[in-house]
Parts: sequence; C-alpha cells; structure tokens
Amino acid sequence: MNDKGSALIFTLIIILILSVLALSILDISLFEYKTSYAYGNSITVDNAAEAGLDTAKGVFNKSLFDNLNNLINNTANTLINEYNSLIPPQTVPKEVMYEAIYQAVRQYLENNVFNAYQNYQFYLDDKNTISVTISYIKITDFQPFDGTNILPKYTIRIETIGNFKNLKRYGHAFIVLDLNKSGNPISISSWVIDNTPPSS
Repeated sequence: MNDKGSALIFTLIIILILSVLALSILDISLFEYKTSYAYGNSITVDNAAEAGLDTAKGVFNKSLFDNLNNLINNTANTLINEYNSLIPPQTVPKEVMYEAIYQAVRQYLENNVFNAYQNYQFYLDDKNTISVTISYIKITDFQPFDGTNILPKYTIRIETIGNFKNLKRYGHAFIVLDLNKSGNPISISSWVIDNTPPSS
C-alpha cells in the first residue's frame, strides 16, 4: 500500500514538473513571438520613414536638372543682354550673376517642386496601413558668392513621418545641391531615421 502511495505522489510530482516546464516553454515562445512581431513592425515603420526620404530625394532627377540648366542659361542670357544694352556695354559682375541664378533656382524649386511635396502622403501597401508623409522639404541656408564658384549651392532639409499600426518613426535628411558639380550634383550630408519629431 505504501509503494502505491509513493508511486502516486512521485507521478504527481513528475506531472507538476512537466507542467511547469511546459508553461515555461510556452511563455518563452510567446515572448519570442511578441519580440519578433514588434521587431517586424519596427522595421516596417522605419522603412516607411526612409521611403519618404527616398521619395523626396527622388525629385532631383534628370528632368529637374535639365529644367534647372535651362533656367540658369535663360537667367544668365537675360542678364548678359541687359548689361550689353547699357551705354557703354558692360560685363555682368560675377556677384550679380550668382545672386540672379541663386534666386531664380531657389524660386523655381520652392514654387514648382517643393510645394507639391509639403505634407505629401502616400501608402506603401494596398490596404493603406503603412503611411508615409513628407512633412518638410525646404532650402535651409544661403550660400553667398565665394569668389570662385559662379553657380550656387543649396542645403535642403527633408523631414518625413512613417506610420504603421501604433508606431511612428521620423526621417531627417540634409542633402546638398551643388550646381557647380558635373554629373550628379546631389550629395547626402545627413540621413537619419529615429523617434525624434522635427523641431519645426
């Protein structure tokens, strides 16, 4: 009788130990699933913020550069003609040429390009759950004439927001448009995805 009672108690202890192990394994599995799920969501929302930066950077394409080259040539020719019509004809000062081109390009970018992308929103999926907003794209500085480069250089700030479920990430970039460079005049000086909303 004592052997049967001991066996029963031993069996119950084994069942208890196995139950605790099973619950621990289930808890670990659930934790890993939740961690993996959260990580996947984090990657998705990071990609959304980055897609906004890529889209904004993508406006600087060959078509835009062709338009800017035409604008620069037209601005320069107009100014040269004005100074040639003076009596006696004069040469356009480099500072005047620089300032005219700077303002013409800046106005073109702000009025015809950047305005179309202020608070521009799009989705990365068919169900409209992954949203991207380009909240800010503007020239942030004035590069004065330095005596050597006849064409201006612009620093352009881009701010984006990626949304997915209850997550939000922000993209921050500074790109430099240097019209003196041959080939691709765009370079990236900063490109960050983080949890910090833009200050303005």
